[in-house]
Amino acid sequence: MDHSLDQLERLLDDEGHPPSDQVDDALRACLHWLNGLWEALGRSRFARSIKDENVDGDVGAETCAALVFARGEYVHARRDVGPESWGYAEGPMGEGPYGGGWMWPAWPRTGKYPVREAWYAARVARKSLLEPIREATTWLQHQRELHP
Repeated sequence: MDHSLDQLERLLDDEGHPPSDQVDDALRACLHWLNGLWEALGRSRFARSIKDENVDGDVGAETCAALVFARGEYVHARRDVGPESWGYAEGPMGEGPYGGGWMWPAWPRTGKYPVREAWYAARVARKSLLEPIREATTWLQHQRELHP
């Protein structure tokens, strides 16, 4: 497991209110880490990038692809993924033991990457930050090419 994921988990498991800039930094580092593993898997398995049809139907792979899309939107499209986008109290019950907390935003679809946008909407949007990251990480841990 990566240090950035450990850091994000520690921040979000804290009973208090983690500083949003620290959560944002840890999340960005985690997305970069996932993207690096995704690219390494693509080079190892397909001698290039992973295409949507290579993962269609596999929930873990679709979740990982959706998070790679989210990272790409942040880096290349300059989509706001900062704490203003997914901060506290965006859940149906607000922050607390019954829901809410740090959640992924529901981004409007642009149509540029319809398959990845659909996977993001289905597998990532409106879920806690850690839920899709843990699912993608579990899937990546089972990819033999990444663990020689």
